Amino acid sequence: AALRSCRYACRRLYFRQDFQLASGLAVIINFFLYVVECQLQPPSDSDYETALYYFDIFFLAIFAAELLINLTATFAREFVLDLWNWFDCFIFLNSLVYFSLQQSGSN
Repeated sequence: AALRSCRYACRRLYFRQDFQLASGLAVIINFFLYVVECQLQPPSDSDYETALYYFDIFFLAIFAAELLINLTATFAREFVLDLWNWFDCFIFLNSLVYFSLQQSGSN
């Protein structure tokens, strides 16, 4: 009963228009921050690099939460059949790989 209640709450949240708009806005903002970071190439230990580092962590958390809510709301079959979910996974994995490469010192 608790799992069903959680799934129902996630489903109500996930399919709200404002939640979908916020998720899309997060993707767009993350993309622009990525472009800014690539263009500026801030020096190590600069305030810009520190700020961008925390933005990376913030957006990784947002994307992970959105995927978890989505998966809870739709379960596996419905999740896999929706191509937008593939896009969400791509965005999340891309962000995760980029963040990991930054942490390892690779560019």
